[in-house]
Amino acid sequence: MAAVSAMKMGMVQAPAINKPNPRIVVTPLIVDHIKELLCKYNLLDDWLHILSGIYTGFDVGKWAAGHYSCGYTPLKLE
Repeated sequence: MAAVSAMKMGMVQAPAINKPNPRIVVTPLIVDHIKELLCKYNLLDDWLHILSGIYTGFDVGKWAAGHYSCGYTPLKLE
């Protein structure tokens, strides 16, 4: 009677899964279209901070809340 055995698996490394970068924000907003509409209705100057926030990220008040995202010294914070 033949013994039942498991198939030998190769010792080949599987490629790493390409996960998205959690630091990159993806938005469905199309900034060029928003800018075009703001220019059309002469509102660009009043809403430029929104476009800047979409391009570079919004200031969420980390400094005001006491959260710091970079190295610091106590003297720098005073």
